[in-house]
Amino acid sequence: MKIGFQKLKKLLEKFFLIDDTPHKVAAGAALGIFLGITPGEGVITTLVLASFFHFNRLAALTGVLATNMWTT
Repeated sequence: MKIGFQKLKKLLEKFFLIDDTPHKVAAGAALGIFLGITPGEGVITTLVLASFFHFNRLAALTGVLATNMWTT
């Protein structure tokens, strides 16, 4: 069970690691803020688009959660 937890922790660290260029972090934040104020878009859409465009997913997730009407 401990090995499964270690794998999950490593996967989450890799998925949300902020070790990126400033351009990718800013682009992720901009995408998250834009989709957070757009009606009908959500967290899943933000993560999918951030992954597709190779933006920082943590910055995108933070932006969408900060500006999304349903999560604030």
